[in-house]
Amino acid sequence: MFKALLSRLKKRKKREKEDIKISEEVIRALNAPLGIVDFAETHKFDLVVISTYVHSRLERFFLGSTTEKVVSYTHLPVFAIPPLRHAD
Repeated sequence: MFKALLSRLKKRKKREKEDIKISEEVIRALNAPLGIVDFAETHKFDLVVISTYVHSRLERFFLGSTTEKVVSYTHLPVFAIPPLRHAD
């Protein structure tokens, strides 16, 4: 999923004649949502992109608990990406 998003962003940026800076960092935090929000705000991000996962049909109406907390803890826009659906 990340590779597909990266590919789309690179194509868009290529049209704009700019490079995209992507990095992977590991940090420690009290919990995942606070760590994500703190990192994004400390580094002055414009957007948080996070994947979400649902276990059942009932849960499809809700985001994952980490995603819900990130959305509620930050003033930044959050783009929640659902998992790809595979044919059964």
